[in-house]
Amino acid sequence: MMSLLSILGLVALVPLVASNCCLPSQWEGAEGFHVGTVMNGTVRVSQGFMNISADTTGEKIALNMTVTTGIVGAKKHTSDMFVLQDYGHKMQYVVEKGVCTKSAMQGPFTFNCVPSNATIVMKTTIGSDHTPGTIFKIPFGSIGDGYLTITDNDCIPVLYQVTANINGRQTMESVGIYDVKKGIKDMSVFTVPDICRTPGTVISVSRPQIKVGF
Repeated sequence: MMSLLSILGLVALVPLVASNCCLPSQWEGAEGFHVGTVMNGTVRVSQGFMNISADTTGEKIALNMTVTTGIVGAKKHTSDMFVLQDYGHKMQYVVEKGVCTKSAMQGPFTFNCVPSNATIVMKTTIGSDHTPGTIFKIPFGSIGDGYLTITDNDCIPVLYQVTANINGRQTMESVGIYDVKKGIKDMSVFTVPDICRTPGTVISVSRPQIKVGF
């Protein structure tokens, strides 16, 4: 069975290699996403919403999300969670149903940018005001491709789509990004939750971190 965190790891499959087109060093926004996978004839779906706060200077990302997952035609599972990724201390905290799960993080903090291996597919316009934009193709080698649509003036991502074959799992993903704003309204969002400091409510595990990006 594909775990909830594994499905979330599919959200934002962008290679983390920076180019000159980047979001501000501190920003907040929202994402709505839908992921579908097929393996051995079983179709699974995941859809949800997340609020994101990203601080490149402090190397932290905070997520508040609601995710519904399940097999097509069967009962779905909905989960609310808070995720804090602290790259400086190489630690991820996931709070769900009164339990905090801690796991070690790997890799540097590289976030907010269009990958340097992206190529331009076409120019486009976005929204009713016809804001100029660009659609990029992002190759993932043998597993598939991603397509990212951004505004030209501010490099704001608005749509991200992926088709891929990940270890035999056919995957399609669509992510809509909106309400992106410069700065962090409340820096306390990056504080480790009290529950993650309370004995008896913390589980330490070794698992892949939730990957976040465009």
